[in-house]
Formats: sequence, structure tokens, C-alpha cells
Amino acid sequence: MTENKHTELIRAAGGLVWRVNKNQPEILVIHRSRYNDWALPKGKLKDGEHWDAAALREVAEETGYRAEIVSFADSLFYYVSEQPKLVIFWNMRIKKEIPESERVTDSPDEGDRVKWLTLDKALEKITYEDEKELIRGATPMPQNSASFSSSFAKDPLVEKMGWVKPSWLSDSGKRLRVSLEVYYREMKQLEFRFLHSSETINRESLELVTKQFEDLARFLEKSSEALKTNNLELGWEAFNAAQRQETQIYHEIGQSKSAMQNFARDRFEGRALSIFTEGNHKLRSWRKEKLYSLLEQKDQVKANPRLSEVLDAQQTLSDYFSNGYRRLGILRLQVTYLEIIAGAAILGWIALLLLFKPNLDIESGNLFSPFLTISSLLFGALGACISGILRLEKRSTGQKIPEQLEHLVYTVARPLVGAVSALAVVTFVLVGILDVGSQTPGLYLAAAFIAGFSERLLEFGAGKFDEDKSDKGE
Repeated sequence: MTENKHTELIRAAGGLVWRVNKNQPEILVIHRSRYNDWALPKGKLKDGEHWDAAALREVAEETGYRAEIVSFADSLFYYVSEQPKLVIFWNMRIKKEIPESERVTDSPDEGDRVKWLTLDKALEKITYEDEKELIRGATPMPQNSASFSSSFAKDPLVEKMGWVKPSWLSDSGKRLRVSLEVYYREMKQLEFRFLHSSETINRESLELVTKQFEDLARFLEKSSEALKTNNLELGWEAFNAAQRQETQIYHEIGQSKSAMQNFARDRFEGRALSIFTEGNHKLRSWRKEKLYSLLEQKDQVKANPRLSEVLDAQQTLSDYFSNGYRRLGILRLQVTYLEIIAGAAILGWIALLLLFKPNLDIESGNLFSPFLTISSLLFGALGACISGILRLEKRSTGQKIPEQLEHLVYTVARPLVGAVSALAVVTFVLVGILDVGSQTPGLYLAAAFIAGFSERLLEFGAGKFDEDKSDKGE
């Protein structure tokens, strides 16, 4: 039985043709007298024709320019008289203009006029709203690809966050920036591969997967916007949401009868195995029990898990990491307060010395000796730094990232804690609270240095904090 024509997919391809004129990017648009509209150059594929070849042919026929493809741009999906139509666009640049005598056209739909327009003018001129949105999300492609500072700028998402300098970001921010760059490209390649096989998929699945790719792109867009404002918690949440959307895409394609069916099934099952393996090593308490209830069968990942089970397990793993970074943020804020208070105390003590300028007698260990005070602070900070180095030497590099970041916070606080502790110990010796026998400047500095090791109280407090978390099942 012949399939109803209204269910057959119309396959079309076109180009966003760019040039630079007076340092301004311009895009090529066409006028079609048959429809009296302004549009991007595009047209239907011929039998057996590849998408990219059709795009180059249509651009040549409708604009009179021979172009070359620079990168994949985007796609549009809509209905024409109840018939689904998919149009794939590439970013292009001009190779040469075709002489009038050599131009070939076999359709009355070809453009009768072409215009180079700036982006603002093109948005005013273009008739169709979906093509306007395509242009708004596009990245201008200069004639000379060497003018790009990096391949970064070729992707609209990454280009929008290109001003975020790596030096401005924390380690977590840098990881998010790199993850976004790589993941965005991977998803574009996946979408491109899917679109190439879309003629073998039914209309319902095609619509759903197309919508899922759009949602995934929006999550990545939100993540990049959060990165620009240094809202890393939101950035990672949106990034994780995009990965869950990817899981749904694999499941949907795997359920359809398409050329990518086996590939998508393998990726979906691989995603389930990855979540189970990582969760089995990193989760504990109720989260691990939940993971096992969702994906475990005879101490390994179950065969053919449901989509809801995989998504729920993926969300549980994401929540674990998110909560870890939230606790780290609270801890960092608390330590920052302590550092500000300790720094203010040191500055206040130094100001007291400068204002009152008491009689100095280093041999008698005068309490108000600037030399003794500053030396005590320096030796205490030095002791704290050496203690920290010794601790780092013994620490395993196999620690989880949140734990490493947690200890990084302690490392920053160590010198201040050691300096304040040293100043307190020397003061106790000077006023007689601590009796250490004969008092000399060397004794004071040695006491300050040893007192610097008291910064290990930080890790004692951290150990108690971890015990509390374990008791509560966090």
C-alpha cells in the first residue's frame, strides 16, 4: 500500500550565505516573485541527492553565487498543507559569482532578486518568522575563516559566552565552560546525524525528537547565561538537565524504526550503565538504596531499564553533586567571614602599635614590640603553610572533586589561622599565662612557629562535620 502523501516528509536544504562589507557582516536574502516574499535561499532535494549538495545547488540557482559550506547552522521543521517539511541550513561563504549566461534554473520558485543586507535590515526584510529566528541565533561567517580567533566562535551558544575570560572563573566555572563547549558540539553532531536519517522515522517520533533537541539547546543556553553571571549552581543544574534531555532523545530514537535505532539503543543502555557504575562508587545511604531500587538486578544494571527509571537515577546522581557544591558554598562563606574577622584583628593590632608607639625593648620581650608582633604573625603563617604542605603530601589525589575543593577552602584559611594562633601564644608567654622558663626573642619566634601548626584544628572541625553528615545519611 502506498503511504498517504501527507505523511511523506518534504526534504529541503539551504544556506545562510555571509560576507563582510565595511567591517559589517551581511547575509544574502532572495525575493521570489511567485510568492512575493523575501526569504533565505533553499529548495527541495532531488532523488538520491545529499542534503549538503542540495543546499549548495539551491544557493547557486537562487542567488547566482557559487558558495562553499563552512559549518552546520540549524534546521527548521514545519508543515506545508498538512505535509511535514524539514529544511537543513548551512553557514556558507562565496567562492565566486556565476556569469549570467551560465546560470541554470529549473523551477519557477527561484529568486528573481538578491540583496546583501546587514542583520538588522535582514530581520526587517525577511517574510517568515522562523527564518528570522534562525538568523537571530546564527553566527556571522566572514569570508576569510582565518579571521576567527578560534573555532569557539562558530557555535552561537559558545560565541555568546565568549567574553567570559577563563581567568575570571573558579575551577568549577572553568570546567563548566569547557563542558559546554565540548557538549554543544557533540549534540550538534548528534542532531545532524539524526536529521540525515530522518526520512526513515515516522512523523510522531520526528516531531518529538525535534522538540527534544530544541529543549536541550535551551538548557545549554540557560547554562551559558548562568556562567556569564557566575551563577555556577544554576549553570550546572541546567547542564545536567540538558544531559537528561539527551537520555530521552536516545530512548525515543531507540524506540523508532530509523537508521539510528540500534545506535540510540546502545547509547541509552550505556547511559544507564554509566549512571549505575558511578552511583555505585559515589553514592551512599538512602541515595544508593534508591539507585539500586531503580537500576540494580543481581548486583548489576538491569536489562532493558525503563526511561523513567534511568531519568530518576540520573536525577539522583545530579542532586548528590549539587548538594555537595551547595555545602561547599556555605562552608566557603563561613570561612570567608572568619578570614575577614581575623584580618581585621591583625590590622587593628598593627594600628594600635603605630598610634601609641610604646617604649620598645626587644630583649625584655615588650608586649608592644612591632618587630616581635609582626615576626610572630609571619612565623605563625609560615608554620601553617609548612603544616599544610605536609598534609597535602599525604593526601590522595584520588579524592572526589567536592572533597578536594573543600580542602582547598581550608588551605586558603590556614595562614591566617596560624598567624592569629601564633600571636595569641606569644602574648600568653609575654603576660605570664604560659611559663616557658627563660624568655628570649628566639623562644618567642619558635613558639609562634609551632603555634602555626594549630591550623590543623580546621581539619579537626571538618572531620566532625563529616561525621555529622554521615550520621544524618547525607
